[in-house]
Amino acid sequence: MKKIHYLALLSVLLLIGVAFLYQSKSPSPLDFIRTGSRDTAPLPTTSLHPLTIVALRARSYDAEALRIEQTLVTDAAYTKYLVSYLSDGLKIYGVMAVPAGEVPSGGWPIIILNHGFITPKEYDNTAKYVAYIDMMARAGFVTFMSDYRGHGESEGVAEGGYFAPGYAIDVMHGIKAVQKMSEVNPNKLFLWGHSMGGNVSMRVRAIEPAVQATIIWAGVVGSYPMIYREFFNRPRTTEGTPEQRQRWSSSRQSMIRQYGTPSASLPYWNSIDPMTFISETRTPIQIHHGEVDATVPVAIGKLFAAELETAQVAHELYLYPYEDHNINGASFGIAMSRAIEFFRAQMK
Repeated sequence: MKKIHYLALLSVLLLIGVAFLYQSKSPSPLDFIRTGSRDTAPLPTTSLHPLTIVALRARSYDAEALRIEQTLVTDAAYTKYLVSYLSDGLKIYGVMAVPAGEVPSGGWPIIILNHGFITPKEYDNTAKYVAYIDMMARAGFVTFMSDYRGHGESEGVAEGGYFAPGYAIDVMHGIKAVQKMSEVNPNKLFLWGHSMGGNVSMRVRAIEPAVQATIIWAGVVGSYPMIYREFFNRPRTTEGTPEQRQRWSSSRQSMIRQYGTPSASLPYWNSIDPMTFISETRTPIQIHHGEVDATVPVAIGKLFAAELETAQVAHELYLYPYEDHNINGASFGIAMSRAIEFFRAQMK
């Protein structure tokens, strides 16, 4: 009888060992996240946090064509419209400028302008980024800026751009809506992001393979551990209302309590970080940063460039003495000319 018990016990142990070996050879969901390889079989997204790049790539973005709500500006160089579209069932507003004149063969190239933080309920799309949109449209680019959910008249809740996926989702739906226009070339797609919009742009760059080049203008960009250290873990500015700052801080702290302080050694932070996937897309990045930026320290622009260098991603870094967060002083024309020429160079 004892011999039989020993044999039964040995059989159970053998089965456990085989099962362990099988599991150790089976791919883990984190294998896909660590490698960032698009060649790996896609994982079920139901168990993934919606902010992960894998989950965002797996979503469907198929917005209908833009609806023109109002003509805002008409001159010899371009026409600017107030437009709307649907994103996750929410009506999102934005502005779009279309160059005047004969449409080039294949259609106008597109710049998606992702704006920085502005108190959502005070946001006015007709008063913000006017000079930037003007120069881009005069240079021959259809220029589109989404308001994001919860901003101005857009439906939904303004969740913030760093720890929630909503703004990137709105931009992705906006891209698909713009690409349906007969006047545009859907394959000549560029991103320009300012401040928080730089962070949104990097997330969109990791999701949308059609993006040909990206410009970051005083952006909160780079790996999560770096921007947490250099931006969030510092004396805060007066962005937003006290209630908004409390909500955003609570969201961030809740994530940290659940997943730990941002670190390259923690799988969750890698899974939501566009920098984990930066080498997959070899399209170039241009960085502009004012050296007296009191909102986003210039160190972030420099450290981001260093991270791109390590990842062997083509990039350019321009620093502007005496310029602040908007780079809209004496260097504005120089910086915008560099940006436009950078985009044009990718079309040759």
